[in-house]
Amino acid sequence: MYIIKTISKSKKDSTQNYYTYRLMESIRVGKKVKKRTLLNLGSDFNVEQEDWATLSKRVDEIIKQAPSLFTLDKDLETIAQHYALKIISAQAVVDTTLNDEDRYKEIDTTTIKNSDIKDIGIENILYETIKELKLDAKLKELGFTNIQYNSAIGTLIAKIANPSSEAKAYDYLCNTSAINELIGCDYNKISSNSIYRISDKLLAHKDDLEKHLYTTQKAIFEYDETITLYDLTNTYFEGGVEGVEKAKRGRSKEKRSDAKIITLAVMLDSSGFVRKSEIFDGNIGEATTFKEMLDKLKVPQKEKNLLSSHKSLLIMDAGIASQENIDYLIENSYEYLVVSRKRNKQFDEEKSTPVKLDKNDNAIVRAMKVVNEETKETELFIHSTAREAKEEAMQKEYKLFL
Repeated sequence: MYIIKTISKSKKDSTQNYYTYRLMESIRVGKKVKKRTLLNLGSDFNVEQEDWATLSKRVDEIIKQAPSLFTLDKDLETIAQHYALKIISAQAVVDTTLNDEDRYKEIDTTTIKNSDIKDIGIENILYETIKELKLDAKLKELGFTNIQYNSAIGTLIAKIANPSSEAKAYDYLCNTSAINELIGCDYNKISSNSIYRISDKLLAHKDDLEKHLYTTQKAIFEYDETITLYDLTNTYFEGGVEGVEKAKRGRSKEKRSDAKIITLAVMLDSSGFVRKSEIFDGNIGEATTFKEMLDKLKVPQKEKNLLSSHKSLLIMDAGIASQENIDYLIENSYEYLVVSRKRNKQFDEEKSTPVKLDKNDNAIVRAMKVVNEETKETELFIHSTAREAKEEAMQKEYKLFL
């Protein structure tokens, strides 16, 4: 095993040359000796020539698991380990023609050493889930190239297993995860730019992917769509965010009035599966997004239900339950459950029913049902003794502060 230096011509300028380096070995084939390239070291190889022989010998020792008589410089040992692992990985092909007797050998477990340890557990679970959801087939149906497909699968797994930036995801796929052994893709040979760009590709197909995932999940779990939950939140950006049109100044739920925000909307069913998600401007009002989301989703209505044998119940919080939205639900025969915006709420304990008892069988939460004669809505009033005590304490503290 030895290292050679070769001259190559530049593809951009044929008059310029540059040097590349290769790790070679000589093998006998019949009566002839042939040279074989074990590893291309590239043009950035910067080990001093006087150390080439020592480095080559150490790589050979590591591959053959032979003990070294001398201790190498720490940096040189690191390089040797790195090159040896690359060669071992490239040669790690299972020979299916061998019989069991030749394939399995007895080994001394005390001589086994661990190196290049990578994760495979969560990756295997996630990859099997992706296949169960037929997401791999959907990506190919959407026209993803082989590199885009591998980048998408790898990014999805990295974001779930180790949530972080695209740069961290790429490092995870190359150096921490053994996902390449599951899908047959060496992420060290994929450009980091492929990982950076794949999120934009996935976003361009967001509607198709969400529809596919939701339909597939319903088929797998065989559940009825009876409840639809709708809610919004927002998140802020650091910096000026000049390139994001939807980033606007608005009411930040994280109390970051100094930063631009975007609004995130999501609709879930009662099983917790996402039906639809949207990104709105940061300064949009919560109530104004509701009709748009309903129209996009075509949530099953009371009289005309295309997706289920049951009518769908829409659940919203007070921030979304404007009178305009409630009127829209009534006009379109939707059933709904909202938190009332009414300030004056009359509660009659004698007409209420206990719904939660303490260990002494005392009612700590009571409910009262009232049918509003004017709107024909069913109103449910809830009284909690713990909540009442908390609010009284807060009011008392507020008065003392004044």
